[in-house]
Amino acid sequence: MRAQVVWYSNEEGWGRLVADEVAGEIFVHFSIVSGRRGLRAGQEVEIDFEPLRSAQDGCWYSATRVDPAPPAA
Repeated sequence: MRAQVVWYSNEEGWGRLVADEVAGEIFVHFSIVSGRRGLRAGQEVEIDFEPLRSAQDGCWYSATRVDPAPPAA
């Protein structure tokens, strides 16, 4: 699924994503970012995600895979 980075701190190693198919924001941790690269606000990414049992920093979903999206054609 395609998502967009809302906020990400390279220093803290976490941030938030949004996707049209998901109600609310998705938590992202650096450990699942492909190549452990940093992210930036507004960046498009491809993700897999899962629901959380309890909120993580206000998010009810967590990304399980994050890859930079290829440029739109």
